[in-house]
Amino acid sequence: MTDDPNSPEPSDDLSATDTGSPPDPDYKVGPGHPPLENQFRKGAPSPNPKGRPRKDATIAPDLKKALEDALNKKVRVKRGEAQVLLSKAVLGIEQLVNQFAKGDRNARRDLICRLVMTRS
Repeated sequence: MTDDPNSPEPSDDLSATDTGSPPDPDYKVGPGHPPLENQFRKGAPSPNPKGRPRKDATIAPDLKKALEDALNKKVRVKRGEAQVLLSKAVLGIEQLVNQFAKGDRNARRDLICRLVMTRS
C-alpha cells in the first residue's frame, strides 16, 4: 500500500481474489470465516432467490374476535318478575361469583386469578 492519495482504494468486491492475487495475510480461515474465494460476491445473484418462507397466519385474532362476539351477545333473563337483557359475559361472572359463594375451590381459584389480572 502506498501513501499516494491518487492510488485507488481497495474495494470490498472479492473479485480481486479471482485474479490470483495473494490473500490478506491477517485473514484467518476458520469457523464463521470461510475462504475468500467461497464468500458471496457483491452484486452477484442471490444464493437464495426465493427468500425465507413467510410465517403461517395465526388464528389467534379470529378466535379472540369470535370469543368477544359470543361474550357480548345479549340474552333475556328473568329477574324476579321482570325480563332483563344481559350479556353472556355478565351472566358468566355472576355464575362464577355464585359458585365461589357456595365454596367451590375451582371458582375461588378462577375468581382470584381474574381479580389479580384486572388489577395489574
